[in-house]
Amino acid sequence: MGTIQREEHDGKVSLSIQPLSGGEFLSMMRIRAEVSPPDASRRSPKIEIFFHGSAYAGRGGRMSVSNARAWGRALHALIAEAEQVAEKMHARETR
Repeated sequence: MGTIQREEHDGKVSLSIQPLSGGEFLSMMRIRAEVSPPDASRRSPKIEIFFHGSAYAGRGGRMSVSNARAWGRALHALIAEAEQVAEKMHARETR
């Protein structure tokens, strides 16, 4: 599993991970989470998850079990990291 990359811009935190390797299409696949701070329309941070590079679409949506497990672990880790970022954002906003 790849490492989670972090970028900050305009008050938002963007986290991304590239969970698979081994070929052009697999290396294009990545998962991104964007954490936005609270605003006038909501009191808590907003987390959105994006999936990029559908390498398996051309293969009838098939993925090996090992790749599916790696993808699942990466998604779980990314969500956990995004939730930690959101908690810290919320704590800063409520001070």
